[in-house]
Amino acid sequence: MQVILDTNILVSGIFWGGIPYKIIELWANNKLDIVISEEILEEYISVIYRISDDKELTNHWKNFILKSSHIVEAKSKVKFSRDKDDDKFIYCALASNSPFIITGDKDLLDIKEVQNIKILKPNEFLKIFFKK
Repeated sequence: MQVILDTNILVSGIFWGGIPYKIIELWANNKLDIVISEEILEEYISVIYRISDDKELTNHWKNFILKSSHIVEAKSKVKFSRDKDDDKFIYCALASNSPFIITGDKDLLDIKEVQNIKILKPNEFLKIFFKK
């Protein structure tokens, strides 16, 4: 299943575990296909480095993300979110036809859905994923 992962879920999973970590485990075990854009990749890496200035850790995650995700070109001028920095996740989902954006970001969660793309908290996504 192809999904877009907001930076807050990736970073929470890496540094604090919990439900976001379960999402990363699914990704690492090839049960989820994570789609990113160049802009998302840049944000992932800069936030990981900001939290832990450990270059080795940052390089590990950068290599994992590059090896384990699909990169798409995702640009638009349409504004969807109150926070323009969140729109990159919607653009990526639209460009890749991904059915889900997984996030903890209130601005994105308030949107709920864009063109059949559901915007869900990690626990909501896992309920859908494991319902099969």
